[in-house]
Parts: sequence; structure tokens; C-alpha cells
Amino acid sequence: MENVLFLSPHPDDVELGCLGTINEYVKRGYNVFVAIATDGERGNIDPDKYDRIEESVECLSKVGVKRDNILPFHLPDTKLNDHRTDIFEMVEGFCIKNNIDTIYINSNKDYHQDHLVVFEEALRAARKVKNILTYESNSSTFSSFSPNYFVNVSEFIDEKVNYLKSHKSQDGKHFILDHSVKSLAKFRGNQTKNLDYAEAFEVFRMTN
Repeated sequence: MENVLFLSPHPDDVELGCLGTINEYVKRGYNVFVAIATDGERGNIDPDKYDRIEESVECLSKVGVKRDNILPFHLPDTKLNDHRTDIFEMVEGFCIKNNIDTIYINSNKDYHQDHLVVFEEALRAARKVKNILTYESNSSTFSSFSPNYFVNVSEFIDEKVNYLKSHKSQDGKHFILDHSVKSLAKFRGNQTKNLDYAEAFEVFRMTN
């Protein structure tokens, strides 16, 4: 059985970029893991009220990811450049321990400093993983992101929009609004010439 790891710099990054893809892997019976580098405390509109890690757990649980398969690193939000070795060692150790076959990492075509650090260190840590793909975030990915692999989420898009509402700490932010999520998926679907809605990825390495 294939083991797949989705790596998220902050709670909600993976869900925004990959929730439909995660749903597909779970439905096929794959072992799906999610690692979250920070607690996202700097982006929490009310830290006394909301726990962003638990929001991710709630959202991911709705598509069948097991609680035990969600690993928070608890590194400081916006300060990941000071924790490069930690990220490298955590990701490398997780990949080895769980025999990860495929890893999804956030794109480096991005202006958020945490996203860039996670990409760089995870790519080194996953050097022996067979399949490496990068995903986008409609909060911070540059338009230079040029996907060459698409996952059909046409039948799942309304559920994705609904499940993202688990991230109550992000209410009102443009990237998580219903129309923002759906319009990006619609644009990626249009690029395929075949799909109504899609999630999009750049393949860094893929091995049969």
C-alpha cells in the first residue's frame, strides 16, 4: 500500500491546495499523512478562541485522514528560517519511518518566507522519495506557478468549500472565501480543456 505525505507550512495550506487530492487518496485506501510545520499563530484572528491545528484536524478528518496520521511540528510561525535543521530532520525521519512513496510540498514560487523554507528543507529531506510534487496556495503563490499535473475535483468542489469552513480563525480572509477557492479550481480545470474543477501541481519527480 502506498504511503503519501502532504507537508503544510501552516494549518490550512494543504487543505487549500490539496484537499480534493487527499480525498482521492483516502478513497483509494492509501495511507495518508499530513505534517504541519507551524501552529499558524501569527495568522490567527483570535488565539484565545481558535486552535488552528485543531481546525486542520477537523477539516482533514472530514475526508477520512486519521488523527494519528496528522503530525504538528509546533515550530514558530514566520520564524522557520531559524529552524531549518529541525524541519529537515523531522521530514527526513518521518519519510524513513513511514516509508513514504509520494510527498506533496508547497511550491517555491511563493512570497511567504515560511513556505520557501519548508520547500527547500523538505526537498532535501525527501531526496530518496520516489515521487515529489509541489502544490499552490491562493494566498501567496506567484502566477509563475506552472502546473503539469491535475487532479479532477469537479464532484468534490462544493464539499471542499464547505469543509474549509472548519478554519474559523481565517474567516473573512480572501484566500479562503468560497468564490476564491472555486475560481482557482475552475481556472485550473479550464487549463486541462477537460475538467470543470481541478487541483494543480508541478511534478518535481515521478517514478513508476
